[in-house]
Amino acid sequence: VEFSPDGQNIVSSSFDNTIRLWDVNTGKEIKTMEGHSNWIFDVKYSPDGESIVSSSLDYTIGIWNVKSGERVNTLKGHSDVVWKAQYSPDGCNIVSCSRDKTIRIWDVKSGKQLKILKGHSHYVRDVKYFPDGQTIVSCAWDKTIRLWDVKTGEEIQKLEGHSGSVNGVDVSSDGNTFVSCSRDKTICLWG
Repeated sequence: VEFSPDGQNIVSSSFDNTIRLWDVNTGKEIKTMEGHSNWIFDVKYSPDGESIVSSSLDYTIGIWNVKSGERVNTLKGHSDVVWKAQYSPDGCNIVSCSRDKTIRIWDVKSGKQLKILKGHSHYVRDVKYFPDGQTIVSCAWDKTIRLWDVKTGEEIQKLEGHSGSVNGVDVSSDGNTFVSCSRDKTICLWG
């Protein structure tokens, strides 16, 4: 679930294979988007609020037009469940992570896969861009957090500190700090 950039709508994903848009003020559903053949784990708005990216158990990533509700592209390349997908800060690329142990960077307009980032030894559970769009942070069930250079696709740093699988990461708005959460029942701040 996520607020639109203007705060007027909410997008939600569901195990009923749908994406739904909701009006914040009325609480009413605006539209339902269908097209995935299995559960949808996550949805995120583009920075301009005109598109939505979805990640699914059907191994695909959907790009949806908010106004029409139509799927405008399907990104295929992962060989297992796609847990998360997110737009780059400039809205030109999408980064995704999967149970196939990879992170992938995609061009939004063409739908072309630009890079495959490999290094995690277990399911990659979350991935986020830093605000400058030059660095990606990922986390996985291998108990690590990794930083990646967007331009080269190379791993910059591997961080260890959790004793259990790492399930989520987020980056502060200034890009100076990021946070991780783990099955070990801890949250770690990294700077």
